Amino acid sequence: MPSGIFVDEAGTLYVADAPNHQIQIWYNEASSGVTVAGTGISGSSLSQLFMPMGVVVDSNGYMYIMDSGNRRILRWPPNSDSGECIVACTGFTVNTVDTFNLALAIAFDSYGSIFISDTGSNRVQKFQILDSFGPTSTTTSTSTTTAIVLTTTTTTTAITTITTITTVTTTTAITTITTITTTTAITTIPTTTSSSLQIPSVARWSETGSMNHARDEHTATLLMDGRILVSGGSTMNDVNLNSAELYDPVTETWTFTGNMSQARHGHTASLLQDGKVLVTGGNNGSEYLDSAELYDPATGTWKNAADMNDERNFHAACMLPDGRVLVSGGYNGDVVLRTTEIYNPSTGLWTMVGNMSDARDGHTMTMLDNGKVLATGGFGDHTYYNTAELYDPTAKTWRTTSNMHFARQFHTDTVLSNGKILVTGGDRSTDAEVYNSTRGYWKASGKMKYARSNHQASLLPDGRVLITGGYGERTENTTELYDPSTEIWSVGPHMASARSFHRATILKDGKVLVTGGSTGSKSLETAELYFP
Repeated sequence: MPSGIFVDEAGTLYVADAPNHQIQIWYNEASSGVTVAGTGISGSSLSQLFMPMGVVVDSNGYMYIMDSGNRRILRWPPNSDSGECIVACTGFTVNTVDTFNLALAIAFDSYGSIFISDTGSNRVQKFQILDSFGPTSTTTSTSTTTAIVLTTTTTTTAITTITTITTVTTTTAITTITTITTTTAITTIPTTTSSSLQIPSVARWSETGSMNHARDEHTATLLMDGRILVSGGSTMNDVNLNSAELYDPVTETWTFTGNMSQARHGHTASLLQDGKVLVTGGNNGSEYLDSAELYDPATGTWKNAADMNDERNFHAACMLPDGRVLVSGGYNGDVVLRTTEIYNPSTGLWTMVGNMSDARDGHTMTMLDNGKVLATGGFGDHTYYNTAELYDPTAKTWRTTSNMHFARQFHTDTVLSNGKILVTGGDRSTDAEVYNSTRGYWKASGKMKYARSNHQASLLPDGRVLITGGYGERTENTTELYDPSTEIWSVGPHMASARSFHRATILKDGKVLVTGGSTGSKSLETAELYFP
């Protein structure tokens, strides 16, 4: 018997199942729910619930549960077996501003205030979650807020300070609003020993203008003027595209620009130092390509560049510090390649350089702080690789480095603010690990909640990494956030559409633009913006 529900932006349903003393989550099209809070047995411990009547969820996946039978509010982290009490933790039933008497509903506003329908006391209470407290003081206020703070020490007791509560009293015919003002001392909690409750984040997804063509396995490149160039791709009905279009972040609209000479998917796109975009390889539906093209944003036109020495699909490309572009591996229609070559924009020519130790496609390449290039994972010789190797542009040679803990293909790699490399997912994995280029070793760094391959990873301005979509047990609309300072993963807000083989691009204002992709049954033309 559901007593309260919450639906997030992705349509995921959270159910407060009061008689069974639990919270369940129901995903889109699911035939059954999953218990995410409570044991199914009533109790008052922090791992138990007693007749929960309501639940709301913030954009980081934290549940705020109206644990009515225990007369308290619990804040329940994602993937946790227990919560923490944040309001009315005594369990007493008295008519004071820090207790509840038959609370039946809970809601948030956009500022993170919690509203409680305290039916037994004929009132609605509002609680404001604050970041910190100032110096000790005594105040009389008419503000309708209650401040809540947690402390991490045993020597300091956090004080829930009540300023003003707006009480709604209902009679048969008349509803009156009474304001109660109280004078309360605010107790200082040293910033070095306290941690505040996390205000529900304003991070969110918003649908933006749709592309003119549905596409997956395309490229998306941030141009120097802030626009996004999307090129090529394919659709679920095997239509390969030579079209390209531009996204304007100011107007949130898409316009066609010049077509490439070749339709292609599984290709690469690299922004050159002169502002042009180099596109290489791919497949046009009938053949694997060695061709390359250059896009000029000033004219909106493409021109053919010199062909690569090898045909390549699902290869990798990386810009070197001197502006040249290194291309490695890929599939040529017959074999997976270990060859690598470099494009020189000054001469317009390709030059073969040393071979990798392993043939790879679906791998990644990343520029390290020391000027070397790290290649990881991929598929070749009928196996998925956990191997990694380094290219030295000065010596023009490859050498192996320590192996990853897990084999991966169609994974992601991200250069963190500290220079380390975060690698996530691939081959429908939840595993993540970090490469230390100074010491040349890998360290496991937690697990994502959802298995993913063909997902995307984006470095946010605050140093966290946003993971979007991909395919695991299903095509995902879920997102997750990795915090390098704590090495902790948290659930982010869901996208409107499930998608893999999409692209995610950091805009100049720090937002993330996600474009296209596949749901598993159709290709998408839709695009979404993430507001950190």
